[in-house]
Amino acid sequence: MIKDFSTAYWGLLPTTSRPYPAHPKVNAFVGASGHGKTTIMDGLRLLLGDAKFENNRDALHYMHDKSKWAVVRASFYNEPVERVRPFESAGFQGDEVTCCCLVTVNSNGRLEKEYYVFNGVFTDIIDLGTKPKAYSQSLKTQKQYKQILEECLGVTPAFRNLMSMNPTTVKNLVHLDANDLFLKVFELKGVKKIHDNYRAAKDELGRQEVNLHQTQNSLNEGVETFEHLQLKSEKFKENQSNRIKLYSVKQKTLKVEFWESKVAIQACEEKNSNLKNEINTKQDKKVDLGVQSTTIQTEILRMEAEKEQCKIAVSKLQREIVNLSGKVGELASDRKKINQEVLRLQEIKPLDRERFVQDHIEAMEILEVARNDWRNDKDKLDSLQKRKKDLDQSRPYPDHVYQFTSRLIENKIENILLADAISLKPEYEKWQLAVEAYLGNERFRIIVNQDQEIEAKRLQEEYRYTSRMSIPKPEVLSHSKRNITYPTIRSVINVAHPDKVGGYISRLNDIYLVETVEEGHSLQKQGLTSITIKGLQQDYDGSIFRKHHRLCCGRMALEKERALTEIEIKNQREIVKEKETLVREYENELNRLQTIINEQNELYNLPGMENYINILNSTYRALSDEKCNKENECIGLNNKQEEIEKLLTEGKITAAVYSEQEKQCTQEIERLAHEIRVVVQEMEIKRQDLEEIKQKLFMIGVSEDDIEFIPQDISTPDFKNEKGEIYSSKELKKESERLIENINSFIRENPDIDDTVVELVKTQEALVNQLQYRFNKIKEERDNWEQECNNSLAALQGHIKETMKDFIEEFHMIADLIGANATGRLEPRGEDPDLWELYLSIGFDGKKPALINSPELSSGQRARTSLLVLLAAVSSKRRGEKLSIMFLDEPNAEVDDYSGNDIGQVFQVTDIQYFITHQIGESLKSIQWINHSFLCSQCPPDSDFARPLLVQKMRTD
Repeated sequence: MIKDFSTAYWGLLPTTSRPYPAHPKVNAFVGASGHGKTTIMDGLRLLLGDAKFENNRDALHYMHDKSKWAVVRASFYNEPVERVRPFESAGFQGDEVTCCCLVTVNSNGRLEKEYYVFNGVFTDIIDLGTKPKAYSQSLKTQKQYKQILEECLGVTPAFRNLMSMNPTTVKNLVHLDANDLFLKVFELKGVKKIHDNYRAAKDELGRQEVNLHQTQNSLNEGVETFEHLQLKSEKFKENQSNRIKLYSVKQKTLKVEFWESKVAIQACEEKNSNLKNEINTKQDKKVDLGVQSTTIQTEILRMEAEKEQCKIAVSKLQREIVNLSGKVGELASDRKKINQEVLRLQEIKPLDRERFVQDHIEAMEILEVARNDWRNDKDKLDSLQKRKKDLDQSRPYPDHVYQFTSRLIENKIENILLADAISLKPEYEKWQLAVEAYLGNERFRIIVNQDQEIEAKRLQEEYRYTSRMSIPKPEVLSHSKRNITYPTIRSVINVAHPDKVGGYISRLNDIYLVETVEEGHSLQKQGLTSITIKGLQQDYDGSIFRKHHRLCCGRMALEKERALTEIEIKNQREIVKEKETLVREYENELNRLQTIINEQNELYNLPGMENYINILNSTYRALSDEKCNKENECIGLNNKQEEIEKLLTEGKITAAVYSEQEKQCTQEIERLAHEIRVVVQEMEIKRQDLEEIKQKLFMIGVSEDDIEFIPQDISTPDFKNEKGEIYSSKELKKESERLIENINSFIRENPDIDDTVVELVKTQEALVNQLQYRFNKIKEERDNWEQECNNSLAALQGHIKETMKDFIEEFHMIADLIGANATGRLEPRGEDPDLWELYLSIGFDGKKPALINSPELSSGQRARTSLLVLLAAVSSKRRGEKLSIMFLDEPNAEVDDYSGNDIGQVFQVTDIQYFITHQIGESLKSIQWINHSFLCSQCPPDSDFARPLLVQKMRTD
């Protein structure tokens, strides 16, 4: 248990000359919210090795602003209990042991913690914080320190989890389902070693399963290898048989080839004689065809010459006709066009041309003015539409602002745009135009960090950014108040980053928003500045109207600016449409005047065109007569040319027939001559083949006499198939190739197979027997571990049942202390204990017990029940075990005073030292179960530290 405690630079608590005494029972840190109750309790948690604090705080949060270090100290009783001192196992024999935690910040701004343990009394914590090296002999590593706390005080990891439980987690114990409730209770109450034994046995069983699987795979691979070697042995025997067959087939093949070659030579000699007789017949026919072909060719040449003369004459006439046709066509087109033009000009009424020219000049000037006016309005519409597009993309600022801030971001300069940091409060929406009109270009002020100010200024000069750029300036609160009912600009806006931009908007506290000019005039007489809702500013220097140009501060401004822009676009679009219509009307009038001027210009050419049409008519008639004569002459020549072409075609057909027949005779003679050469060459090859086959027969042991009897051998059954037909050499070669391929395939696919494969089969068989023996041994060991795992599981299940039985009894006993009736039961779900469930029931005020998460319990009863569950989980009074220290944050926060006193009485009857927090109030006066209270106070505004804790003994034991 903690005897006393003290701190230095921990939160706002001052360092005291003497430590605060702690009571062995209930110690309460009392005070209002924000007065430091959690600060001191988190310090004691830190000292006991906890690193998790409330509200995501860390130790650095609690370090005083004026210090780079902090110390939390506590002394513990070390007097003998049943002749054994609590810290004796760690080597501490004094009646008191002091522990300190030194928290420092290193040069990198990171938090570091050091733990010191002193044998006896130690209170000089200021000296420890300033000169820690002087106490290095008492310094412990975090692992050593936590081991001392666990062995001497029972501060286990499970205890730290309990110690760091926030009020919500404690309160929600009753809301856990049956399985989660079981796991939480067993985590706090169970013996970890028994659970670890089961897990270790289960893990070892898993490894044995893997080992058995690997051995099974090795055995399977050995059997597979044995079978593979047996297959190789069979292949080796088959290959030896194929080699014997190959020799016999080769000998048969040579004999058949010898016989086939002799038969082929006889056939070639007979074919050669027949081909020579056929050549002589074809040569006689070719001579007769040559004489007839020469006669017909002479007549064809004469007719072609006559045909060519006609063709030249016709071509000349056709060129002349085409030339004349072109001229006639041109004249006809010109006649038609000029005639139409004359008729059109005759219908034009003579007018005053000079008057229309002057009207045309004036119309052009009016049109140009209208066009310029229309273009200006069109440009304004385009600008509004671009503004609308920017607003739809949430880009309310001018382009130069985005361009410059982009350059700042590219150069990694952090910046805040004043317009981003301010927005109008919704209830003051009607002042949006007036506020932004007053701010004007100030809205685009940019705030940068001081260490980047010079670099940012260089960029501002380079890109000519015309708004101001400044460093952070916090807002200074003004304490002067005027008795004025009008709101100020500062009061109607929300400000983000007030610590950086607040100083630049402080002046807005003196700018008042008024409805009318008269209200602003009244303030002006008092020396105050105001701006009306429409934008008239009145100050010491007179008045000026402020135009807002565009709204951009806040989401509400963006929506309002978008609505205003849409209205402007709609109005401007109507203006552009009207002016565009006016431009079209002016253009039509200008075209009408131009047409009249052009017609009067053309009217001067009418007499000359009438004379020109008469000349064209005479020329057209002369050319048409000449063209008709040429066409008749051309028709006569074409008829003569057709007659010659007909005779010429008949002669060419006859000549072609004679030529084709002669050509066929020549080709046939060449073909027969080629066949003779081929047959002669084939006979020579066959004779060479016959000699080579004969030599091969000699090489395999066939004699000259045997060769003479080959025709007789061929007739024997060995050289015939099942149908009685003699095998051809191709069939025998195919069989030979098949055998060779089988042999080569065997060599290629089985390079490792030789006559040793038989011995390898025997060796592999012995190896398989060894693997089978090893598999049986490992299987036996796996079965043993399976039994061990089952035994450990049974032990764990028994331990859980015993532990849960103890817990239920503790829960029942503690409930009795506050007059409640409690029951519980453990529900095993399958063999795995992680799935088991714990059901607890409790009844207050004589009612029948209900499940702790039942809606029948009130919120106060649930809060009491959560604490009862927690106390039962950490207490083992029935077995004589006890937990020395417990931390609870406002344990009676959600119960009435009566129920809170019930909980307090439970604290008094359990052998645990409690440190709790409690809100200050009237209910504190009726509490009889707090032994020591430590009153916490808020730090005064003009002081660096709060007042020391006020210790009060509230209970007389």
